[in-house]
Amino acid sequence: MITLLKFHFIILAASSILVAGQQIDNFPTEDVSVVLGGTAQFNCSPTVDGQRAIVIWIISPPQGGGDITLRMNESVLGTPAFVIDDYRSILIFANVSRDLNGARIFCGYDNGVFVVIQPQQSRPTITVLFPPRITSTQESGTVLEGNMFTYSFTVNNTQTFTNFTLLKNGETFKLNVERFSVNATSLTFGNVTRTDTGMYTIIVTTIAGSDSVSFSLDVYYVAEFSEVKEMEEIVQGNTFTFNCTPSSANPPPSSYVFKRDGVEITEGVSGAILTVSSLRRSEDSGNYTCVVANEAGNVTIATYLNVLGSPTVPRDLMSLVNGPFSVT
Repeated sequence: MITLLKFHFIILAASSILVAGQQIDNFPTEDVSVVLGGTAQFNCSPTVDGQRAIVIWIISPPQGGGDITLRMNESVLGTPAFVIDDYRSILIFANVSRDLNGARIFCGYDNGVFVVIQPQQSRPTITVLFPPRITSTQESGTVLEGNMFTYSFTVNNTQTFTNFTLLKNGETFKLNVERFSVNATSLTFGNVTRTDTGMYTIIVTTIAGSDSVSFSLDVYYVAEFSEVKEMEEIVQGNTFTFNCTPSSANPPPSSYVFKRDGVEITEGVSGAILTVSSLRRSEDSGNYTCVVANEAGNVTIATYLNVLGSPTVPRDLMSLVNGPFSVT
């Protein structure tokens, strides 16, 4: 007697194969992908002489150790399995676990005389899709303005197409291809500017889920000054103040060094300010410089101080001032 056995799986494409010299149609052969924690349903409805047969579900564990035959609702490879309807034609895996990854599932039937099951070479393999995992040892980075900065990371569990999204300070950041590049292991900033300072988040997404990693970037640059006087003229006896506070610097300056005509000055220095009191014309006139240093480098600003002599009153004017006055 020639027995024609038909199998049908809802989520699998089918093909025709030969079993014991007989043509079996709609036999599933393509591998299956299931998201971790998801649900997978399989249907198998064999018929014998036009009559439905009771289905046998069999699982080959990925690590070997012998096939597992499912006869009742039970947990298999860490995953709850449910066999449904009178012919046991529906198999449902709920909350799919990692242990099911690599297993092979197939079905057959027992007609009381012999057992017909799917041949070994055509049994599909289940691939469990794990949520991606992105990690990095870098929590922050610093770079000098104008240089290049690379943030390295590792992405695991990317069995399917992976999408990368970059956020800056919580908002989507569009990469300028002329300055930025990203691949599966790194994000590179080229010709970094101070506006690149911020908190960045890389989000990696696959069909199985998403994960993210964040890092801060601090761009260092030397001190800048909005205005520097090239020369000051002050009458002797008064006070000269040389303010060396920059309008911008990152990080803040770590030191200030003042000099007059190349000789360092320490007296009258308080942080970024030099104060010279009771100016003397010959001693205090000269070229004053201030060297401002931070981790990005040094900047020198300069100003020339010209101490003027005290104004004098002409002799003839003095005689008039000191002479007698009469009021009429």
